[in-house]
Amino acid sequence: LEEPGLFRLAGNRDTMEMIKAKLNEGLKLDEIPFEVEVHDISNILKQYFRLLPEPLISYELYPKFLQLGNVKGAAAHKIIPQLKGLIEQLQPQAQLTLGEIIRFLVEVADNSDVNKMTPENLSICWCPNIFRPPQESPQSIMQEMPICFSLFAAFINFCSDIFEEDS
Repeated sequence: LEEPGLFRLAGNRDTMEMIKAKLNEGLKLDEIPFEVEVHDISNILKQYFRLLPEPLISYELYPKFLQLGNVKGAAAHKIIPQLKGLIEQLQPQAQLTLGEIIRFLVEVADNSDVNKMTPENLSICWCPNIFRPPQESPQSIMQEMPICFSLFAAFINFCSDIFEEDS
């Protein structure tokens, strides 16, 4: 949690491929027979979500999230009911997974004085892995991603208001 640039700094591509191969063989992280760096693991985690056939924020709900618009600061608090309502429309597994990721990112952001990863920085690193349009284009990236970044930062900033605590 105190690692500077957690989720921002790139991992070593060759090491990441070796780690993924070992994990796919059924080994656990503590069983991998070589040094595993935090940036390698953090990038593997983001990559896992990026490569899902359907992102956690489903393609179906993606436009509905975009309709909430680009919100910053206190204005984001006003859309919490709408955010919560949309998240409740996700598949149960996606809701639970998204909630766990966001709760973890809150912990990362709570250490931003050391790791430099504020909710806004984390949204830049994580958002493209969670929010994706069905068809990515330069136009969708330029116009839609700033909205997605602001919504994702709102997830982190207002986590306890948006996500129910799970047992």
